[in-house]
Amino acid sequence: MLESVLTFLWPQTLILADNADGDLSSSCCGGGSCIGVMICPLIFAVLWMGIYLIWIIGMWKMFEKAGEPGWASIVPIYNIMILAKISGREPTEGLMVLIPIYGIYVAYLIYVDVAQAFGKDPGFAILMLLLPLVAFPMLGFGEARYAGAGRRKKKKMRRDIDEDEVDDEDRPRKARPRRDDDD
Repeated sequence: MLESVLTFLWPQTLILADNADGDLSSSCCGGGSCIGVMICPLIFAVLWMGIYLIWIIGMWKMFEKAGEPGWASIVPIYNIMILAKISGREPTEGLMVLIPIYGIYVAYLIYVDVAQAFGKDPGFAILMLLLPLVAFPMLGFGEARYAGAGRRKKKKMRRDIDEDEVDDEDRPRKARPRRDDDD
């Protein structure tokens, strides 16, 4: 019974053989060492889940500070789109992170803008990129306040200026060359 449960949970237990006593053993090693081989990845998985939970909880609190729903930190691709929105970029720019090598650069740009939106310097974005387990809880639980996403300035095109803003009398005009008509 125990062998079938272990086989279901961990496929490597197929090397285990059931001897006449119903004892789990293997021809190459004792039963205890094979069980240890199965438990080590489980311990690693539990530690990894703990680290991931700290990251998600920190991101959840950071999203709530920025006025976004906290549950968005759980959804894998959507959370990057919300980070882009928090940074003042278009949410679709967060999808650029999925491009293999260019995505690291885009993630850095988004993190720089997020750090500036929370009043941090651009160097904090490197911490966000390399150690998100530390950076996101610092933003979420720390004293950082969300200042808004208006830090990035968009260029105003000349054609966007309304004609009401410019007075016709104040505008300099080019002198037109006079034509000499032979009348």
